[in-house]
Amino acid sequence: MSETVIETISLTKAYGSQISVDHINLHVRRGTIYGLLGRNGAGKTTTMKMLLGLITPTDGQALVLGKDIQKERKKILPHIGASIETPGFYANLTGRENLQIFSEYSGRKDSAEIKSVLEQIGLSHTDKKIFSQYSLGMKQRLAIACAIMHNPDILVLDEPTNGLDPIGISEMRAFIKNLCEKQGKTILISSHILQEIEMLADDIGIIDQGKLIEESSKEELSIKREKYIKIKVSDTDGVVKILRDQYQSPRYKLSTKGELLIYDSKINIEEFIRDLIMAGISVREAGVKEEKLESYFIRVTGGVDIDQDFHE
Repeated sequence: MSETVIETISLTKAYGSQISVDHINLHVRRGTIYGLLGRNGAGKTTTMKMLLGLITPTDGQALVLGKDIQKERKKILPHIGASIETPGFYANLTGRENLQIFSEYSGRKDSAEIKSVLEQIGLSHTDKKIFSQYSLGMKQRLAIACAIMHNPDILVLDEPTNGLDPIGISEMRAFIKNLCEKQGKTILISSHILQEIEMLADDIGIIDQGKLIEESSKEELSIKREKYIKIKVSDTDGVVKILRDQYQSPRYKLSTKGELLIYDSKINIEEFIRDLIMAGISVREAGVKEEKLESYFIRVTGGVDIDQDFHE
């Protein structure tokens, strides 16, 4: 088991009677990517701000590298790079000029380092465009460049793909993976985009209405997600009749593509296909699939999945 480098103990933040984060217990392992997944307003950003000491918890603790961030913030922060919302860049300066100022604030004046960081993140070192002319995606890239400039051990990134186009998202994903796999950084990343978290994270925490309702490795989460038989046949009505008469299995979904999704782990797919063929039903496609992270997320947070119209 990897060492835990970020841990929260009953971490809570309330604003009057409104509880934004409700006694959550996070565990982020060294050298991994931890995806904090939740809808907008679920409490992700508030949690990250408490981890950085930007806001004070109402209750509980946030430990980074074994130290309480509220008590030893000055010792911890040099080891962390963070992008929470958009930093206060100077609107009339270029990206390079902004990074030069941030570099000087931290006692570093290495122009080669700034050039390298900009190239890593996909921004030009020689671009004369000032920050006020940046697109949202460019601002996001510059914020992450600022976060990694001092080569921190830990990165805390709040919605890092926000504002990027599909190519930019793919590039950012590869960049973040490289930081973890090749440079050994520990990364806590938040997002409401389930596909991105699924493709990036080693461990996933699901936060909903301020509560951490799930914390699992990707492998553990795969076991928890429902398995189903996806089958394409010549006669869906005939399959439904067999399901009801022979298998007493009423839980199925008929997709718009003429496919049947059958949710019953007790059904043996080979025997099922044989029964269909014996009944004169042509099987064009069949296989065992796994519930998408999106469907699992909706299920555990009590939402309604518009794609899951089950028949019973």
